[in-house]
Amino acid sequence: NFDVIVSADVFEHIEPKYLNETLDLISNKMQKSGWFRIACYPAKKHLPDGRNAHLIVELPEWWRARILDVMNVTIVKEEISVFDKSHKWPDIKGYNYDVVVEVK
Repeated sequence: NFDVIVSADVFEHIEPKYLNETLDLISNKMQKSGWFRIACYPAKKHLPDGRNAHLIVELPEWWRARILDVMNVTIVKEEISVFDKSHKWPDIKGYNYDVVVEVK
């Protein structure tokens, strides 16, 4: 178990069918709080099977609902920032979702 869990640009890489299980596991290991940054845009890289490396591309609101539904936490702070690299890569734009949670 850990007092604090920090995850930066990881959740969007989880296989969708394992997301709830993974969030539940993190929730069970987190004793006090967590900070998560979730990329809500396509990655510029692709996996060998052709899928985008960001396997889950959803809006911050979707992630917020998923965190609250699956994890035993309260959201204490959140920030949504625009991420736009479309000047380099046409499809790389969206949001970063930063969320601070506390265990209930």
